[in-house]
Amino acid sequence: MTLRAMGDKFAVVYGELATFLPKYEAACDKRDQEIARRIGIPAHCNFRSEVEASSYCDELGRVEQEMGIAPLGEKIEEIYSRLDPIVRAIRDMPASDFADLAVKAQAVASVMQSLWESAPDDLDYDKHLIRDLLENICGLANVDLLVRNTRWSPGRQRTMASAGLLQ
Repeated sequence: MTLRAMGDKFAVVYGELATFLPKYEAACDKRDQEIARRIGIPAHCNFRSEVEASSYCDELGRVEQEMGIAPLGEKIEEIYSRLDPIVRAIRDMPASDFADLAVKAQAVASVMQSLWESAPDDLDYDKHLIRDLLENICGLANVDLLVRNTRWSPGRQRTMASAGLLQ
């Protein structure tokens, strides 16, 4: 299989992820708010004691059960399990032109999505350089970077739908 064919497979599976992830993240945000409301401990907090950590984990399990979040998490895991071997294959194949490099840039961006969660100038120097490199490779190949449509992503201006990748 060619690198471009792997890129096509990547675009399909990544499109599924980009479509489903906002639903999952919204459910997780509601879950975190409910846990904080119930026990007063915010999500991703540094716990002050084993008891506090245990209390949070117990409540997490109860709230996830009540809200039906487990099936959403399983769906995300299923999508990632299909995306991972595609990304690994893309990593292992040599690029022969800018279009191939753009496929590789897409794969890198998919595992470094945090690069688009901040304004470029708010990133550390090394992360800013990586983001700029990925965006420039795709730009030279005239390919939209398929990072999630975040506030700071190029995808906000040129969505996957306009690129003909989502139906």
